[in-house]
Amino acid sequence: MNNLLCPKLILICLLLYLCPISARQATSAPQTNPTFFDLGELIFQTIGDNEQIPKGVVTALVQDPQGFIWIGTQFGLIRHDGYRFTPFQHEPNAETTLSGNFVRALWAAKDGKIWIGTFSDGVSVYDPQYNAFKRFEHNRADSTSLSHNTVRSLTGDNQGNVYVATDNGLNHIDTRTSDVTRLTIQGCDTVLQIPRLRSVLLMGKNTLWLGSKTGLCRITLPAFDTAEQADWHQPLTGETQVAFNGQNVFRLFQGANQTIWVGTTDHGAAFFSPGSPEVTRITHRPNDPSSLSHHWVNGIVQPSDKEIWLSTSGGGITVVNASDGTVIRHIRHDPLNPYSINLDSMGAMLVDASGLIWAGTWGNGLNRHNPHNDAFRTFVRRLWHPHSLTHVDVRSFAELSNGEIWVGNAQTGIDVIDPEIGVITSHHPDPADPSKLAEGYARVIRQTYDGSIWVGTANKGLHHFSPKTQRFTRYTRADGLPGYQVVTLQETPTGQLWVGTGEGLALMDISTRQLQPLTSFANHEILQGKSVLTMAYLAPQQLWIGTRNGLFTLDLKEKTITEISTHNGTTDTLSDNYISSLLVDSEARLLVATPMDSTDWSAMTRNLPSSSLWINWWIAPPVPQATCWKTHKGGSGTAMAGWTQTTADLRIWVSPMTGTLAPCGQGHTLSYVTARYYLEAQKVSCYYALNAGYPGLTSPHWS
Repeated sequence: MNNLLCPKLILICLLLYLCPISARQATSAPQTNPTFFDLGELIFQTIGDNEQIPKGVVTALVQDPQGFIWIGTQFGLIRHDGYRFTPFQHEPNAETTLSGNFVRALWAAKDGKIWIGTFSDGVSVYDPQYNAFKRFEHNRADSTSLSHNTVRSLTGDNQGNVYVATDNGLNHIDTRTSDVTRLTIQGCDTVLQIPRLRSVLLMGKNTLWLGSKTGLCRITLPAFDTAEQADWHQPLTGETQVAFNGQNVFRLFQGANQTIWVGTTDHGAAFFSPGSPEVTRITHRPNDPSSLSHHWVNGIVQPSDKEIWLSTSGGGITVVNASDGTVIRHIRHDPLNPYSINLDSMGAMLVDASGLIWAGTWGNGLNRHNPHNDAFRTFVRRLWHPHSLTHVDVRSFAELSNGEIWVGNAQTGIDVIDPEIGVITSHHPDPADPSKLAEGYARVIRQTYDGSIWVGTANKGLHHFSPKTQRFTRYTRADGLPGYQVVTLQETPTGQLWVGTGEGLALMDISTRQLQPLTSFANHEILQGKSVLTMAYLAPQQLWIGTRNGLFTLDLKEKTITEISTHNGTTDTLSDNYISSLLVDSEARLLVATPMDSTDWSAMTRNLPSSSLWINWWIAPPVPQATCWKTHKGGSGTAMAGWTQTTADLRIWVSPMTGTLAPCGQGHTLSYVTARYYLEAQKVSCYYALNAGYPGLTSPHWS
């Protein structure tokens, strides 16, 4: 059993007293000074596929007391235990099977039974004790049967009463005796003139809200101490809610603050509170992001006291403020974002007992979002958003002194981000213009002490950008660069920028912007042709160089270069000669990341100051078959390690002294990505470059 499916379902029962109602329109106030994290997209996980959920259509969702998620579809009922999908379908010659496959409504009783309303075959009740169904169907010759076989909604009170909304009126089922009563309602003539019912909501013990194709009715149920005392053949008193006359009331929901939320097919959503004469409407206005994304509301849930989620029939999900109805955000399907919802045509939604949000689509399966995992948001290219990334294959980024974030990708160059807006401009390649990037693969970005920005590209050398002139200057082999593939950049306090390329190391004088030869360093020839992957500066005078075939240290004062290897006699404990990442921690220790060795365990090695002894830390599962790709030092001296694997790519090095690793974000993980690069920023503690956009991680979750 998945531990995310908790066994308790809390039902909030509140008694509402209605006053005369007038209408007002919700207005949307944009968020004041949002952070870049707030601009990010929520992360959704796909649950099941179109075989496990036939045709991907989710018509209804409910969680039973054991924690199982029940999924209604057009092709039967499915029970999901967190791992497996168990189907239940109609069998013509078996009376104890589902009465019909088109499931339209679900209600989970406290005794574990699941009540199922079907589109054309009445009601079925699943008893888990016997793994069998019982049927309630319409019979023209029997007035004690259901009044119609089309059931759009049903609910109950766990005291023996189930209320069934059909296409021909409201029915009551006594669960103790299985008696069916066709209820008579007086006082809602407009709403029930055409008694095609669409939704039903039980509020407390004595109030039932009934939505029809033509309006909303408040029904007072009979007062009784026990179910046996009620006489369901007596007419019930109803009161028409005139604000909804002529509207198809498709969904009803009770808010945590004693509000009633109404979803319609043509007039958007609305809510009202007992004792208030006002109805607040949330309507759809084309091309207005401050309005509801679509006029047809298919589902309503409340994940928190502050938010109501409205799923729509063609505009994805609109999240609104639970207090005033203002639009907070729109959640849409984006074909460029693998973490978006699967489709904009949404079906049922559910918030389970653990707080997970389940969102069904009308044709592309089921999504799940974990609101507790608010440490991560994704920033990707979005077709419908003007301030999104121009490409998702992020390879580098840097936070500038003015707060801007430069994001380099593998195709279109660099996007410049204002953390309160998103992408405000981009630097795209133009090989014919020497003041532009020569190519679109921006592999590394660094701002130096003078405010200049340096960009290393994958195949076209080094670029210098002047914020004053807004122009790039190119550096190639003709200027003294040893290779065109610029992999890493490292500034040292002496006003020098070290440039690591695929064919050796170069030195740039930042003030003169001229490349300097390395001939002043003894043994400089040992770095010629070496593919430099990473660099780290260890004060006061050491520059460490990691390459594909060795580790080297430069003494900037003595002008010497030393190879760290068994062959050179400088160490016999370095775990591997392929150095993928270097990091100097807060205690002036060098951390060295190397690839997976033959035992399929990853190694990180630290060097004690003034010593040639290297201590290897072997990282056992849960990081199996992984390569340590990148390290980063966070606040408080915390070290981070990125791993190329398919689960939990990010780890925090809690104790660099002992080598202890812990999952990043208090158990939050990123799946099916490679974490290539990290940046500790001012307002979002860390950004991670991935192969599909990049997420931000908020500081409370990793420090």
